[in-house]
Amino acid sequence: MAVRPIVLMGSEILRQKAMAVLPEDISSKPIQKVIDDMIETASQTPERGFMTAGLAAPQIAEPLRIVLIMSKGSNQKNPSYDVLINPELQFPSSELIDSEESCLSTPGLCGVVKRYREVQVSYMDRKAERKREKITGERAIFVQHEYDHLDGVLWVDKVTDTKTLYMCGS
Repeated sequence: MAVRPIVLMGSEILRQKAMAVLPEDISSKPIQKVIDDMIETASQTPERGFMTAGLAAPQIAEPLRIVLIMSKGSNQKNPSYDVLINPELQFPSSELIDSEESCLSTPGLCGVVKRYREVQVSYMDRKAERKREKITGERAIFVQHEYDHLDGVLWVDKVTDTKTLYMCGS
């Protein structure tokens, strides 16, 4: 495992649509290494002094549809992450909430975007097992934020009121 450098806003890879991972490739050494490196990077890269809530493969220069989100019960001293490969999102409710966001790829910049309160996500885990779950609250926000990275979208693209943008501690 290795801590990888975080790709910053302005890099072309963050604006590209990431490639799907073939189910038969998930168990391969290269894909498992990307996942291990993502976990190590997320675990060792605090964001504004807090545990990293999620990470997308394009943020470590891997154009693959792989994201991590903080696991339920995870904490600062013992961070753990769920691996979502080729995630697909559905929104069972149209209810939106304000989400104050930042990102490792936009260091020092924070602001408010609208996110769905809950999501239904289908994905494969790192063992290529298909999963489907309903996620609410903060984890729903994390999934949407990381999913956007897979389509070349940054949270700043979703800001509707630029007056909510501010410089925040790194």
